[in-house]
Amino acid sequence: LRLVQAHPSLSHPRLPTLPISAHFIQQAHGVIVAFLDSRELIAWNIMPWHQVFHHKLRTRIGSTAYHEGSKTLLVWNLVDGIDVYQLMDCSPYSLNYIRHLQIRVRQNRICHVQFDSDGKKAITGSDNGQVLIWDVSSGQVVQALAHGEVIFNLQYIPQYHSSQFSKHLIASGSSDAASKKVLLRVWSTEVSLVHCVSNGG
Repeated sequence: LRLVQAHPSLSHPRLPTLPISAHFIQQAHGVIVAFLDSRELIAWNIMPWHQVFHHKLRTRIGSTAYHEGSKTLLVWNLVDGIDVYQLMDCSPYSLNYIRHLQIRVRQNRICHVQFDSDGKKAITGSDNGQVLIWDVSSGQVVQALAHGEVIFNLQYIPQYHSSQFSKHLIASGSSDAASKKVLLRVWSTEVSLVHCVSNGG
């Protein structure tokens, strides 16, 4: 690997805000970066390097997911759930608000969000021990998976899909500081596997 681009350049001071996530867009010709406290989404074209849009949201940005095929962006907003946006690649670029996925947020903690392989379903964590699967077009929950007790905050949700073998997997993970337990569940269209690790063992 070799360095293609750096922003700001290595000789300049660092950006004053905290980047929370980044996604390649437009078949990797661009990159969009989300900033936690400044509530900003900024996208750059990579070569030649230049900014293509700068969008300020109404809330802080906890986590994000982007689906290239549908050009859809999910934002965990740390207030009341997930906001759904669509990237419009006309000139100039713009970000359009589509809908809201309402979740009761009990604690100001970051939960993970993810798309399924075709971008039609959103997979989100919560702070009440559930993994929620949403239909993005309707904004409705199609399934709620019981990851753990209410104390568990869903911290990561990777997903895997193989069209060759008609196999779809979701992994949900959380930790609880009080009990020092880490809980990992792997969900499949065929079987549910559970692995619980206590005290790091």
